[in-house]
Amino acid sequence: MNREQFEAEALEHLDAVFRMAMHLTRNREKAEDLVQDVYIRALKSAARNGFEAKGGGMRAWLFTI
Repeated sequence: MNREQFEAEALEHLDAVFRMAMHLTRNREKAEDLVQDVYIRALKSAARNGFEAKGGGMRAWLFTI
């Protein structure tokens, strides 16, 4: 999976990740920071190790981060 494909698939779940962050933090600014951290970690990890759709796919992976 190349970077563009990875980003497209990861961004499909942006709203769900944000809703979970809001649920956890109850604060919009903290939720936005949390989502940003999740996507930075995901992108760095995917660039380093590649992404394989195992164990639930992209959505599960993002929520695990």
